[in-house]
Amino acid sequence: MEKKSVGFALLAVNLAIACSGSDISHSGSSVGQSGGTKSSTGGRANQGGASLASGGAFSGGTTARGGSSTAGGTPATGGRSTTGGVSSTSVSQNTGGSVTAGGTLANGGAFATGGTRLTGGATSSTGGSRPIASASAVGGASAAAGSRATGGTGVGGLSSTGGSLPTGGASSTGGSRPTGGASSTGGAPPTGGTSSSGGASGTCPAMNPKLFAMGADLSQIPEDENGGQTRYIDTDGSQKDIVAIMKNHGFNYVRLRTFVDPTASDGYSPEGYCDLTHTIAMGQRIKQACMGYLLDFHYSDNWADPSKQCIPVAWQGMTLAQMTQQVHDYTYNSIVALVNAGARPDIVQVGNEITPGMLIHICDSTGKPTSTNSVNGSASDWANLAAFLNAGIKGVHDADPKIKIMLHIDRGGDGSASSTWINNALSHNVTFDIFGESTYVAYQGQPSVWQSTFDTLVGTSAFSALKFASAEYNNETVTSPVGTTSMRAINDTLFNIANDRGFGTFFWEPTRSGDWGNGLFTWNGTSCTAISSAFAVYDAMRTTYASRL
Repeated sequence: MEKKSVGFALLAVNLAIACSGSDISHSGSSVGQSGGTKSSTGGRANQGGASLASGGAFSGGTTARGGSSTAGGTPATGGRSTTGGVSSTSVSQNTGGSVTAGGTLANGGAFATGGTRLTGGATSSTGGSRPIASASAVGGASAAAGSRATGGTGVGGLSSTGGSLPTGGASSTGGSRPTGGASSTGGAPPTGGTSSSGGASGTCPAMNPKLFAMGADLSQIPEDENGGQTRYIDTDGSQKDIVAIMKNHGFNYVRLRTFVDPTASDGYSPEGYCDLTHTIAMGQRIKQACMGYLLDFHYSDNWADPSKQCIPVAWQGMTLAQMTQQVHDYTYNSIVALVNAGARPDIVQVGNEITPGMLIHICDSTGKPTSTNSVNGSASDWANLAAFLNAGIKGVHDADPKIKIMLHIDRGGDGSASSTWINNALSHNVTFDIFGESTYVAYQGQPSVWQSTFDTLVGTSAFSALKFASAEYNNETVTSPVGTTSMRAINDTLFNIANDRGFGTFFWEPTRSGDWGNGLFTWNGTSCTAISSAFAVYDAMRTTYASRL
C-alpha cells in the first residue's frame, strides 16, 4: 500500500492530491482484479480500469481523486479520472553493493537523516500511488508542510551478496540469538537460535498457541509522531502511547512495513521513514508491549501493490541469479538486525499484495512505473516469482527458523483467483504458513463476498496446512450482511473458521482515513483521539474472542 507522509502544523489547509492508477493483469492465473491501491491524501486509486499485461505497455487506468480535507470533517474521497498510460523500455541502473550501518548506499546516495519535506500543494502521479497523508481534521489543522529530522543514521542490515553480518548477542527473551558469519553466494548463512515472542525484558507471558490476531498496521506512527509533538488520546480522555491504546482495546498484534531504501531516487521518504532503522525502533516498542509482530517486506524503495512492484534502485541491472541472492541476503540481514536489537518479528510477510508478482518494474522519482524490467518476478513467469519468494523465505528461516511466513494478495473478493494463485505457489514448491487477503469493501466487495472466498479456500483440501488472515481491512459501510460493521464482519469471518485456521486480521493505518475507509482516530491539530464508537466494536470482540486472545 502506498502512502506519503505529512508534517503537522498549526495551520488549517486544504490538501488536494491526485493519483492515477494503472492496473496489472497477469497472464499466469487469469485473475481479474477489482482491488485498489491506497492513495494517502484522501483517495486510494482504483485498479479496476484498463490492465497491463506483464511485460507490456501501460494503458489507462482509473484514479480516485482525493478531495480536500477540511477542519472539522473527514477528507473527501472524490471521483475518478482516466489517465493515459506510459510505455518505455527497461532502464538498467546501478546495481547492488552493501548498505553499511548508517553510511552510504550502493546507489550513490547517503541516508537522509533530516531535512524539510513539503507536503502542501498539489501532487500527481500515476501507477496507483497511495499516499495516506491527509488526516481527518476535527476542528483543527490538516497536515501541512513542515520539517522533519530523523534521529540518527541507518544501522545494521548489510545489503550485499557476500558481506559479513553483525554478530548476535544473547537473547533475554527466551533463547539465543543467531550469531553472525558470512552470508555469500557460495555458502549458507548460519541458522539462528530460538527466541520467544516476548518483549525485550523477557517478562512477557507465553503466546497463546491458538492465538487469534486482532492486529493493526502502525507503520505510519513514527512519521505521525513528528519528533514527539503528537498526542494520542484514548477513549477515556487520557493521553497514552498509541501502542498502549491499541492494546487497551484488545489489539494484540502490530504489522509494520519496511522498504529497501526509502531515500533512493524512487523512494518513499527522503527522511528514511519505514527503513530498517525506523522499523527496528518501532519493533522494539511492539515487543516491549508484549504484542505479536508481523513484518511486511515490500522489496521496493517505495510502495509495492497490485499496480506496481518497483525494483529497488540498487538492485536494478542484476541478473536473475544475482537478484535472487540479493532477496535472500537483504531478508536475512534485516531479520538478524531486528533479532539482535530485540525486535524479532513473529511473522514475516514476503512481499506486499503480490498478486501480479514482485520485483517487476522500473519506476520514476514519484514511484510510478515507467517500464517492465527484463529480469522480473511477474506472475506470468512463476518460475522466477517462486525463486524470489523462496529466496525471501529462506532468508527468514536462515536467520530464525521459527518465524512464520505469510504471503499476501488482494483477491479477498475472488475465491477462484485466490485458489489459482495459491495452487501456482504450491506447485512451484513455495512453502508458507499463512495466506493473507486484502478485504476492503471499496475494492473487494461486501463481507458476504469475503466470507465466500474464505469458505472456498478453507474447503480446498490442498490448502489444509494453511491458516488464513485479512492482511488489510478498514472501517467501511456494510450492506451485506446487514446489521454489522466491516470490522466485526471480517473478524467474525476469520475467528469462526474451524480448527483455529483463521489466524486473524490487520486494520490498515487506524490514524488515517480515505476512500478505503475511515480510521479509528480523529485529528485536532496535533492531538489524535480514539473514536469511542469504533473502539467499542473491538471492546466487544475482546470479550467474545477472549479464549484466543
